[in-house]
Amino acid sequence: MRLPAAGVQLQGLLERHDGLFIFSLIRKRRAERVDRTVFAGERFDGRDGSVKPLPELARDYKRAGIEWLAIGDENYGEGSSREHAAMEPRYMGGVVIFARSFARIAETNLKKQGILPLTVADPTDYDLFGEADRVSVVGLQSLAPARPVEVRIHKPDGKTVTIQARHSLTDEQIGWFRAGSALNALA
Repeated sequence: MRLPAAGVQLQGLLERHDGLFIFSLIRKRRAERVDRTVFAGERFDGRDGSVKPLPELARDYKRAGIEWLAIGDENYGEGSSREHAAMEPRYMGGVVIFARSFARIAETNLKKQGILPLTVADPTDYDLFGEADRVSVVGLQSLAPARPVEVRIHKPDGKTVTIQARHSLTDEQIGWFRAGSALNALA
């Protein structure tokens, strides 16, 4: 993925602040069930089973060239409408953000950064995601407006659960996703 010249100037800023930002991504607490916040503070590393702070894991994945996704809760990005709230996941190798719902400006900024914001088509499917699962978002070569996206949740026991996810990308925004960002699409 190419970074435009302006992005190169911002890399130092993102590197210095990523700990604060990434910890705030998935902070919604829900008392009635295991909270996704647990996964935001410390994350399960699918490569070796270790548990690391999310900023450290994101940096490790970036260094290893591993693309990743984050799972948020309701109104993802609330209070994080500034552009660098979406730049950092992109800079750190994030490709997809799942959530029950998105704050409007935060969702738009994710799209501009070439990150695919997805919501589950069936709200009960959200609870199918587990800490040690691996997730595949398939069929992105045929991504189109209003067309659901297939998501496969690979469980540690070898079972795979397939669900449908929704997105709100237009044809232009799909071009941004494929180019890695809106700026890259202009280059």
